Amino acid sequence: MWKFVQPSLALVALLAAASPASADTTFSNASAVIKPKPFDLHDYFTLDMTSFYNGASVTGIGSPYQPTPDGYDDTGNKTMFQTRFRPAYKITPDLTIGPVLEWNYWPNFGGDYSFGDIFVRIAYSKVIDTPQLKAAGDLRFYFPNSGGSIANDQIISARAYLDATYTFKGTNFSIGMENLVRGWAYGSNVPDKYADNKPDASDVYTGMWWWGPYINYDFSPKFGVKFQIDNDFYSAVGTSEVKSEIGHLRMGVGWSPIPELFLAPHLYVPINNFSWSAAALNLEAWSKLF
Repeated sequence: MWKFVQPSLALVALLAAASPASADTTFSNASAVIKPKPFDLHDYFTLDMTSFYNGASVTGIGSPYQPTPDGYDDTGNKTMFQTRFRPAYKITPDLTIGPVLEWNYWPNFGGDYSFGDIFVRIAYSKVIDTPQLKAAGDLRFYFPNSGGSIANDQIISARAYLDATYTFKGTNFSIGMENLVRGWAYGSNVPDKYADNKPDASDVYTGMWWWGPYINYDFSPKFGVKFQIDNDFYSAVGTSEVKSEIGHLRMGVGWSPIPELFLAPHLYVPINNFSWSAAALNLEAWSKLF
């Protein structure tokens, strides 16, 4: 995943007090010395948006389908946009909490849409904050309102995420690692493809660890390049086997033309079967709305 770095918001200004020429400040002139900061809603609330476009193969631009790992059109997986609106309350300038609303849109074949599970996100931008080593993370608690989660009899899901970056001193080169751990809880009606003898059905996750090391080089504060490998391990309903999905290579650029917008077009290619026909052209974006 690309890291969307929200521009730092200024700390709430401290009350300024000019030192008087003599030490005889009284209540009569205190109002001229202490000037409270006017109320500003931006000091308490924020709203941003992330968007993801999962596109077609670079050799089949214009196809309505995403590519399969072996380079063919995946007729069960259309190109799509996923947008998340993230209003949040600022507990501190670096710690926020708020709901996240997810909307999925498939533009082809007349268009279609759905809503993802609503979740509450607690985000902290300074888990680690040193000149060279920095880390940001969040906790998410998902509630089953989407059709898929309801069909799986999901009760709740929780996720912890951390993105740590180390920048080499005196350079624009950095290395990093993204990690997330997620668990799911279900009711008694959760589908079990193994017990139901449905081998072609999708696994119903019970736990997952996703990881993605990356390297990054910034040509300027507004433009950089990034290479990342990702993979995961997961468990599923009905089996004790620990499984892994296909790993991918992400390679692309990150561009911030204005502080309120970040764009990251990239190629997304399976590692075990590298081919241009299997390389999807994707886009991730972040924008500040308030």
